[in-house]
Amino acid sequence: MKSLRLTVALVAGAALAYELLLIRLLAVVHWQHFVAMIVSLALLSYGISGVYLTLASRRLETCRARALTTNTVFFALAMPLSFLTAQSIPFNALEIVWDPRQVFYLAAVYLVLSVPFLFAANVVGLALQIAPAGAGRTYAADLIGAGLGAIALLLLTMVVPLDAVLLVLTLSALMAVPISGAHGREAHVLISVVVAALALAVAYNAGALAPKVSPYKGLARALTVIGAQQIASRHGPIAQIDVVASPTVPFRYAPGLSLMTAHALPDQVAVFSDGDAMTPVTADNDPSYFGDLLSSAPFVLLDAQRVLVVGGGGGTPVLQALSQGASLVTAMELDARLISFVRDELADAGGAVYEDPRVSVEVGEARSLLARSVARFDVVAVPPVESFAAAAAGTQAAAASYLYTREAIAAYLDHLDTDGVLSMERWVKLPPRSTLKLVATVLGALKARGIQAPAEHVVVLRSWDTALVMVKVSAFGEEDRAQIRNFATARGFDLAYLSGMPRDEANRRNVWEAPYLFDGITTLLGPDRDEFIERYKFDLTPATDDRPFFFRFLRWRSLPELWAQRSQGGTILAQSGYLMIVASLTQALLLGGLLVLVPVTVLRKGRGAGATFGYFGAIGLAFLMIEIAVIQKLVLVLGHPVYAVTATLAGFLVFAGIGSAASERWPEAYRHWVLVVVVVLIALAAGLLIVLPAAAGLPLPLRAALAIAIIGPLAFMMGMPFPLGLTRAAELDPSNVPWAWGVNGAASVVSAVLATLLAMHLGFTATMLIGAVLYASAALSALSR
Repeated sequence: MKSLRLTVALVAGAALAYELLLIRLLAVVHWQHFVAMIVSLALLSYGISGVYLTLASRRLETCRARALTTNTVFFALAMPLSFLTAQSIPFNALEIVWDPRQVFYLAAVYLVLSVPFLFAANVVGLALQIAPAGAGRTYAADLIGAGLGAIALLLLTMVVPLDAVLLVLTLSALMAVPISGAHGREAHVLISVVVAALALAVAYNAGALAPKVSPYKGLARALTVIGAQQIASRHGPIAQIDVVASPTVPFRYAPGLSLMTAHALPDQVAVFSDGDAMTPVTADNDPSYFGDLLSSAPFVLLDAQRVLVVGGGGGTPVLQALSQGASLVTAMELDARLISFVRDELADAGGAVYEDPRVSVEVGEARSLLARSVARFDVVAVPPVESFAAAAAGTQAAAASYLYTREAIAAYLDHLDTDGVLSMERWVKLPPRSTLKLVATVLGALKARGIQAPAEHVVVLRSWDTALVMVKVSAFGEEDRAQIRNFATARGFDLAYLSGMPRDEANRRNVWEAPYLFDGITTLLGPDRDEFIERYKFDLTPATDDRPFFFRFLRWRSLPELWAQRSQGGTILAQSGYLMIVASLTQALLLGGLLVLVPVTVLRKGRGAGATFGYFGAIGLAFLMIEIAVIQKLVLVLGHPVYAVTATLAGFLVFAGIGSAASERWPEAYRHWVLVVVVVLIALAAGLLIVLPAAAGLPLPLRAALAIAIIGPLAFMMGMPFPLGLTRAAELDPSNVPWAWGVNGAASVVSAVLATLLAMHLGFTATMLIGAVLYASAALSALSR
């Protein structure tokens, strides 16, 4: 039985690592909004597996060991083949808002990518049937193996590119074949494994496994320019970094540049993260143009000696601060490899700015870094973090960002010197959305500081493509306002909002049909603020740390109007990132119902089928809701999304696996109390996670220990209900075992996507509490059996 559990652990580890790898691969190929879909499709396969094992139980009765070996082989081969097939499907996430065919292409991608997980689920399900008495230990091997797989993927992405990771995972799964049993050591099986490994190595060497970037992303479009060529690339766990040079048609990337500038831009090379989010590396031979950028406005107000740049990227914002007289620039950047790559590989192109003794670099999530810093700055600059195209298409609508929350604004203001300026630049889009939402968030932060007249503390300028929101704790005085007017007039910028300005001063140069920003900001400052936010056609509700979806603007009530204006481009305002989540939920409900619930409902013949359905459905919904909420909450605590995902997944799965193994020794008389304890722990964890970001200033080991202190007991208890319920279901009727597995999988399919939507609308704390309610309902279902 040890070899059986080792096989389960190896397959589960490779499956979860592949699941996380797919998220990274699709982020390169498309955008970041595939996380919920990948989790959902993986879990759908577990539900389908339960149906299959139920249907084939009699046929498999005498050959389960051989079937387990066969599924191990198929799982290994399906990983690269399914990804290659998915890349050949003409799916484009941006077109989903106007092209009905994309919905079917998305469904095809969904089903194709789910195939490897079906075989992996069969391995686990067959192992449970082969050794039902050791269900707890088998389930523990599944969870612990998956947790170790999450850690392994993080380590692999640090040292090899994504296509090489796919190769390694496939080979590791093939290694599980001879361990799976006697059938796996038969000569013809071993020969097949060796041939498959050689074929895979050939495919990798030919570049067939590499992700193909969407032609609509910035990298692909940049390479269509005459003479453009990709000159360097570097992999990493956060992003794949690609560098493009264009000597024939030079890059001219300068958001907010005055149309009246008399200065030529220096040479630039473009650095792309995951095929988009371009950041330039700018030569420092002629910095004159920096003074004509909208983002240079704070530097005309004060002698800014100390500047904080949130998102240093390719170094251009840092170079700008130095050119404007800063003597000390602190650059915060999420990706350490991006900084080292720019500094080491692109030094001659301008990356040497990071070697300047006036520049210091801090790596990590900016909010976590600020919590550990006592420094104060004259200017805190927050450039746009996404590309203009991504912002316009709404690809980031489902992405959590802690840079634009009410608490983030408060943190920036806390690190300003007495007369310092917070400067946040956003892309301009019509109708206005992100700028108004940012102003609403700023006003909320100022109100929380007790500032009763926030109009004196906010200035908004507008160029042809960006808007700049400036904030001062000490208020903008008459001299400040005069300097701002002179700066805007000299460079052809518009005053979108300045305290005391008349309406007809707001829309003079980059002319719109009406002064939309002035009207909106004036209303946000007035008594009708709440009514304005409620009736506005886009969601301007300020983002918070509990609901950090700043880039989500879509309101359901606006969809009919946007659809009616589709011939005029109205559908692009529907935000493809948000609609992808909705489409994924629809798919999960339809496919989960059709492929799992309908068959198991027809097949249910066992005693206690109704209670089994309620119990396993509830814990299937609840587990992922808790897990996804904890991941997001720990980003601020651990200071890095990669740390949060790895720690949460590994912690939950490993501790849940230990809990599963311990469930076999749990006293029979107290088994129903497990769910009660889980509910209590969830409520406690939700409360602790609200206050835990305050500990972000502690050293990383202490923060990690606090995170584990929350995850460990919670996951340990959450690992018990499934094996305990499975044992009880088998006692009532053995045919309930694969059905319970299928129901749990189907519920998890929906939960993976539903948890994201709930968090977007209600917040992460509410999502965790809903999970607690579901565990409570499972307890009631257990008591009714």
